[in-house]
Amino acid sequence: MATDNSASSLTRTKYPTLLDAVLTIVLVFATSFWGDLWGNRGESPSYLASVVTSIGMTSSLFFRRSQPWLMLALICAFGGTQLILVPHPTWALAAVPIASYSMARMVQGIAARWLPLICGCLLYTSD
Repeated sequence: MATDNSASSLTRTKYPTLLDAVLTIVLVFATSFWGDLWGNRGESPSYLASVVTSIGMTSSLFFRRSQPWLMLALICAFGGTQLILVPHPTWALAAVPIASYSMARMVQGIAARWLPLICGCLLYTSD
């Protein structure tokens, strides 16, 4: 008897999907533009670093199904840069739990479960 795996809405794909693009666009505008540009209004000295690292963290979610390891590397790189340059947490940290879930769902193996959890905990608790 054949099993039907088509019911799974979250499967690994070769190319990013429309859902990935929509999620990325919504999060970039909601966190980077609304949260950083309108919220800070250029008053803090780390304003530019906050905007650039937030855009980098949220836009990396575009690769969440097609290249999850690249997504995790980009989020860790931009998150680490944000940790060094921005003295306050930003709304872009909402990308960390989404990336952690995507890694655990899309990649096989134990490293896919523990590495995002460790990176996410370090980014959340460091501020």
